[in-house]
Amino acid sequence: MSHLDVVTLSPSSQDQLIWLGDKNWIFSVKKVYDSAVVLDNPPSFPSSKVWSKAWPHKVGFFLWQACLGRIATMDNLHKRNMALSSSSLCPMCNGLDESVDHLLVQCSIVSNIWSYFFHSAGRSIVTGRSVREVLVSWKGLDISEQGKQLWRRLPAAIMWVFWLSRNAKVFSGKEIKVPDIIRDIKIQVFNWTKSHSCFSGVNISSIIVGWDQFFIRPP
Repeated sequence: MSHLDVVTLSPSSQDQLIWLGDKNWIFSVKKVYDSAVVLDNPPSFPSSKVWSKAWPHKVGFFLWQACLGRIATMDNLHKRNMALSSSSLCPMCNGLDESVDHLLVQCSIVSNIWSYFFHSAGRSIVTGRSVREVLVSWKGLDISEQGKQLWRRLPAAIMWVFWLSRNAKVFSGKEIKVPDIIRDIKIQVFNWTKSHSCFSGVNISSIIVGWDQFFIRPP
């Protein structure tokens, strides 16, 4: 009531609509979009590590959806009444219910893959408990330029290839083998980096077989 007391009505003035989302009280689609982006991208949202030119736009869209917990994992399909099975178990490990963070970060199968790449770079595995935490905390390494370029793209490649592998198992019944997924991740990273000048003369065999050599710190 105290707020209403200070309102002065003027019968001679015409009523008008205003929008509080703009300082000038004028509605625009752009202002709505900007407001939505702020809501979907709080300060801790790794925008620069999602919408990156280091990988295709479709992968960026996938990472964005994964950070927001919206890709079509079993828990999300059940929430939308779109699941074809009553089971909500992770199809990769069959141990716990499948959520976005479980599938891409916590699943025992994907954990082995994260461990492989961390150890190959001589690092102890330190990932977050969620997709967002992993991307926010992902730091560069003091290694060769080739290693830096590979490492920069690695988390996106791991999540993207593991998601594709998961879908191949669910929809095509493909047998999943960790060594094959690791190989495919290396190939994917190389495909995203091979146009970089520092990879001139480097072939895919060197990446697959000699992956560890790219992460040796320069003297």
